[in-house]
Amino acid sequence: MNRTEFMERLEELLSDVPQEERRDALRYYNDYLDDAGAENENAALAALVSPENVADSIRAGLQEEEASGSGRNAVGRPVSGQERNAVGRPVSGQGRNAAGRQATGPERPGRKGEAGRIILTVLACIFLLPVLIPLGLGAVILAFSFLVCAAVFFASMILSGIVVLVIGVALSLFALVNLAAFPSSAVCILGGGMVCVGIGLLLTLFMCWLAGKTIPAMCRGFVSLCSLPFHRNKGGRQEERPLS
Repeated sequence: MNRTEFMERLEELLSDVPQEERRDALRYYNDYLDDAGAENENAALAALVSPENVADSIRAGLQEEEASGSGRNAVGRPVSGQERNAVGRPVSGQGRNAAGRQATGPERPGRKGEAGRIILTVLACIFLLPVLIPLGLGAVILAFSFLVCAAVFFASMILSGIVVLVIGVALSLFALVNLAAFPSSAVCILGGGMVCVGIGLLLTLFMCWLAGKTIPAMCRGFVSLCSLPFHRNKGGRQEERPLS
């Protein structure tokens, strides 16, 4: 039986327990297995024996709580009588940890492995930061330069479209003014002016639309790149299932 099956079965067995007590018990044993770590999880589950055994221990603790109202049971609620160990069974004197070794206190398995991982992480940061920081700054500068170049390109194209549009309007007005004096030349100039108006208007509108689609997406990508080192690890502890 793996951890998921164990916790699901325990929740079913505690369906008749008050919701607050059930939530405390499930949270306690989830934390207990988290502290054991993946390498000691099977040993911790073996120490718990079975979901039925844990559920019986929790009910016994609740009955003692109702009888005397002193002491604390396996999930941290007040009870009386013998002190209970991490798996909910009464003990006296020395207890045993999740791996079955004798211990004089509430030893939490997996601490040495966790400390080793923390030390390795710190050492990796110390040796890699001199390399990662320049690489990160270079990537940010490169992305920012690309963003600026794109903005300048779109701005210049929009400006070019406006200039062509203005030239076309000016040529059209000039042709209309001189249409009576120079009919043939004015018609040619008017045609050229209308072509310039069409090209300038089309270029301006198209570049405005393309910039509106491209620049915001590039800005979001740049912000995501800058905030990448500050993203939290999404691993963490297993999320508890909501109680019904």
